[in-house]
Amino acid sequence: MASADAGQVSLSDRELLSRARAGGADSEEALGILCARYFPLCRRLARQYAPSPADADDFVQEGTLGLIEAVRRYDESRGSSFESYVRRCVSSKLLSALEAMHTFKRRANVGCLPLENQPELLSPAPETRMIEQEDFRRRSRQILSLLSRSEHEVLRLYLRGQSYAQIAVQLDISQKSVDNALGRVRRKLRSALRNP
Repeated sequence: MASADAGQVSLSDRELLSRARAGGADSEEALGILCARYFPLCRRLARQYAPSPADADDFVQEGTLGLIEAVRRYDESRGSSFESYVRRCVSSKLLSALEAMHTFKRRANVGCLPLENQPELLSPAPETRMIEQEDFRRRSRQILSLLSRSEHEVLRLYLRGQSYAQIAVQLDISQKSVDNALGRVRRKLRSALRNP
């Protein structure tokens, strides 16, 4: 697995996206590498959007869900780079989390969040980036090892862009079972991210 992982690390986003969506033996590793590649960006954006340090872990989790959504929905034909799309999906997820926190009471400073294109926030030192990527690869493997076979299959189909109804038909289960499986995946993801 280490040699396959090392071989895939050098692949482009486009190649990794193709492998992550195709299913099969390489899809988990490709997804893990993509997530590791963009997890530092998720973490930086989450820290920007989190209203307090106590909320940072929850916002990192929301950002990671945005990253997974970006892998699932990215369409190269629309002209934007995958990195731009990740930034948009993660930011959108984080803004939704902020809005949910402040449904009844909007704060005046929501619109005053730091700009995401500040170079010091987007260009960490190479050694910091490598450490963050290795940390995320380790966490990705940990998360995948926590999933049951059915949870893994539901997540795989979901990442390939299938709706709850399509997944339910393909796996011969109810849509509620699909929803429950994805809920368990999210809880396991949250737990793995909080407990390094």
